[in-house]
Amino acid sequence: MPTVFKKTCPKCKQERALDQFSCNRKRKDGYDCYCKECVRGKGREWYQKNKDRRAGKNREYYKANCEKINARIKKYTEDNPGRTKDRQKEWAKANPDKLRNKSRRWREKNPAKVKEINRRWTDLKPDKVKAKTARRYER
Repeated sequence: MPTVFKKTCPKCKQERALDQFSCNRKRKDGYDCYCKECVRGKGREWYQKNKDRRAGKNREYYKANCEKINARIKKYTEDNPGRTKDRQKEWAKANPDKLRNKSRRWREKNPAKVKEINRRWTDLKPDKVKAKTARRYER
């Protein structure tokens, strides 16, 4: 029968098996003094307390590295077209109001592009334009 070595976490005061502690070569026994569960809890706590600070740092990082980040996203999208399309469809189904607002904001910001898209659509589908115009005048 194998011997199971145990250690007590000073934070939660529970005796746990060594696999419940992260490795730390600097410590005499080779394991961290706090159990993984307590370390995770402390990380979550810090995460909640410093949301604004983290958001600011993330914003700064994005501004400094936006080309690199966008290139990585573009490469991932090209390498995984099915996954990204599926994820977009799921998001659109789950967030119809957000999608509607996002589309409205884009149209307000880009009236020239909207006009060009509409012009191309009318050039490509003249039969639909006629049907739409006919329905409009029937009323």
